[in-house]
Amino acid sequence: MARLREHFSDPEVVELGLVTGAFLMLGRLHRAFGVAEMTEETHRRLADGAG
Repeated sequence: MARLREHFSDPEVVELGLVTGAFLMLGRLHRAFGVAEMTEETHRRLADGAG
């Protein structure tokens, strides 16, 4: 926490925790519901802005 607070305010730490928790939850829901993972090609297209 001390290292986080060197870079972020308390409200930013809370927001970071909420966003991180939301992404973890979505990943677990995807796994539970059998949602297919993105292929390497999809990752590449999104990174190139052609998504």
